[in-house]
Formats: sequence, structure tokens, C-alpha cells
Amino acid sequence: MRRDFGLWLLPLSAATFAVAFACGGENAEAPRAEVSDAGVALSCKGFDQLMPNFLKAVDQGKTENLRKVIKDHLLVPEREGDPPPINDVMRAIFTTLTTLAREPAEPGAKGDALCAEVPPPLSSANEMCEVRRVLDLLVHQGKGLQTLDIIDPQMTALVNYVIGKGVDGKPHYEVAQVVSAQCSQDADCQLTSGLDLVIALTDYLETPEGKKLIADLDTIRTAGDGGPSVLDLLNPNALAENDAVGLSKVLLGAIQAGTPSDLDALLNNPLLAPYKTTLKPLVDDLKVVLDPNRALIGPTRKVLNCINKKDPNSEVVRMIYRLALGPNKLPAFGLTKLLVVANEVKNADVRGALPHLIGTIAKAVRNDEQAIDSAAKVCRTLLSTKVPQGQAQSNAQLALPVVAEMFTGGIVAEAICAIDTLVFGCTGGPQPACKK
Repeated sequence: MRRDFGLWLLPLSAATFAVAFACGGENAEAPRAEVSDAGVALSCKGFDQLMPNFLKAVDQGKTENLRKVIKDHLLVPEREGDPPPINDVMRAIFTTLTTLAREPAEPGAKGDALCAEVPPPLSSANEMCEVRRVLDLLVHQGKGLQTLDIIDPQMTALVNYVIGKGVDGKPHYEVAQVVSAQCSQDADCQLTSGLDLVIALTDYLETPEGKKLIADLDTIRTAGDGGPSVLDLLNPNALAENDAVGLSKVLLGAIQAGTPSDLDALLNNPLLAPYKTTLKPLVDDLKVVLDPNRALIGPTRKVLNCINKKDPNSEVVRMIYRLALGPNKLPAFGLTKLLVVANEVKNADVRGALPHLIGTIAKAVRNDEQAIDSAAKVCRTLLSTKVPQGQAQSNAQLALPVVAEMFTGGIVAEAICAIDTLVFGCTGGPQPACKK
């Protein structure tokens, strides 16, 4: 299998170069070698040591089906003269990083340094410095690793549900087809709408109204104001699957309509009425979010239209219900756990650098229409449930089991450790990401 290792090095090297370039690696000194107690110079672990499970999966052929999909469908131009979709996505990554790298040094940066020792306000920060600060906070200091500990098994559960390794033992490739259809780039669904929503939302979260929304969301986890907690609704005795589907349609319809009366009517829904006191602040927040004079309403309606058109049977809602609330719910798929960890990350990132950085990157990518189309092509190709001519299985049936193997094999955690070592070296203090 090593003969095809270069194919895997394409995305891996892109990610590696991206992080190194983002952190000023082009003119920085390499970390000094670690020295043992005996005074013997040590070296950082090599790639084989940092990502043994990944290399083992490649050697054993466990990645072969995903490699085949990439090679046969995503490294082939869709039209003569066009770049292959994967190549174009890589180009977009480098272009985005190059654009950000050309920003001037931060106010307060000393000498030829790019970054100030004391971070300036986000509005005047250099985005490359913010990349390094976010990685330092969440990965090198380990303050975001608990999030990975929660999200990793949840992502594993999602993929296993689709490929038929869930509790019910049945494949649900209809979910993959829904997501593939949402990447169709047609009259109903455009990835630009999703990017516009990310940009508008991250900008909004930096406003006083946005910060109030985050605080009100946290009260759902912590409060019932003396009455029933909204989390009490999240059990199969109080909320059956069809009830959850119906409630999601009512909620999405009210948000898509965007009128105050529709939102107020939500509080009178029989399922939500007992929690009216707790939900009232959130409904008031939504009224601000969906104000026609704000930038959020347009992309929100477009994204919800895409969801409604491509998922008429609410397959995604049904999947989440079965994993998180149904009779066979998985302990790892705990909404409360995720809310707790998200709140801890928010408290650690007091400057709000992570959402600001996400918005900045989304703005840069938004300007590259060709790359957006290529990313959509990658999405709908990998998740397609149609069997191409010459294949015995669909791309989703070939690719998703490999993704599941990567999650269960600890490859994601290995990659986080490798990024930490690449950016901060093996002598920059403790490495919480490399403890496993």
C-alpha cells in the first residue's frame, strides 16, 4: 500500500504546510532539541511515531477504498481544462493563507515580529497571530481537548449509524444522500449561502446582542427558573421521534418566516408551553437575529430552504433523535456534555478569538467561487449513494467506513498531537494533545 502513500501525503502535507506557514514558520528558528536529565540531546518524534495508527491503516489497506474514490473521482477534472476538485481545494487553502499572511504586523509588535506579546483587540489583530494563539490555547495548553474527547465519539456514532454499525445494525445511507444533495450547487442549495451565514453569525456574536444570545443559550443547560427544565423534554417519554420531527419543522418554519408572531406562537406549542419562562429570552433573541435590517436573515432563510428541500423526511433530525434521545440512545452522544464543554471553551477563549477567526477564514474563502464549487464537488462525490459505472458500491459505501476506521483508530487524536508538535516543537513544555 505504500506505493500510493503520495496520494495521502497531498492533503496531509497541505495541512502541515498550512499550519507551519500560518504560524510564521517560513522565517522562524526550528525548536531546539530536547535535552534529557542526563544532558543527552533528544529529538522530536518522527511522523511514524506521531501517527502510527494512520500509517498502520495505510499499510493494512484499510484506507484503500477511500483512496480509490479520491483517485478515480476527485483527482480527475470535471471538464477539460479545469483543475481536479481536490487540487483546487488545496489551492484555495494556500491562497487563503497567503492572503492572510500579507496582513501587516500587529500594533505593539516589537522589531520585525509579526505578533504582539499582548494581543490587541480582534479588530486590529493579525489573523496569522490569531491562528497561533487559538492553537496555543485550545491544543498546546489543552483547554479545548475535552471538546475533542466529546466530539470524537459523537462523530464516530454518526458515521457508524450511516454505515450500519450503530445499535440497530441497519445502514442509513439516506443521511449521506441528504448531505450530498445539500452540496448540489443548484437553485435551492449553494455553499456560498452557508458561508454567508457563518460570516453573518460570527460577526453577530461579537456584538452585545450576540453575547446575550450565547448567555441565554447557556441558561437552557443550567436553569429552569423554578419550573421544569427544557432538558427534561429531551427524553423519549416526553418526546417521541415523530414529535421531534414535527417540532423541528415548526421551529424551522417559524425561523424561516421570521415574523415576531410566528416566533411567539412557538411558546404556545403544546410541547414547549411548559418551558415558556425559560424559552422566552431565546425567542426574544431570535427576533433580533431575524430582524430584516440585519445581515443574518437572508442567508438563514436560504440555508433553511436548502434543508427543507433536500431533507423532506427529516432524516438528519431522525438520526440525531435516535442517537441522543431514543430507546437505544448512546451515552457518548450526550447533548448536556457537549453544552458543558462548549461553555468551558467559551470561558477559556475570553477574547472570542475562535469564532472571529472562523468568520475571517469564511470571508476569505467566500471570495473564491471556483474553490467553493470544487469543495461542493468533493462533498457530493464522497457522500453520493449512486453506484458509478464500473464500481460495485457507491462512493459513500466505499469512503465512509474508512472515515469510521479513522475515528475509532484514534487517527484524529494523532493528527492533533502532530499539529502541536509541528507548531510548538517538542521542547515547548507539556503536550496535553500527545498524552494518549
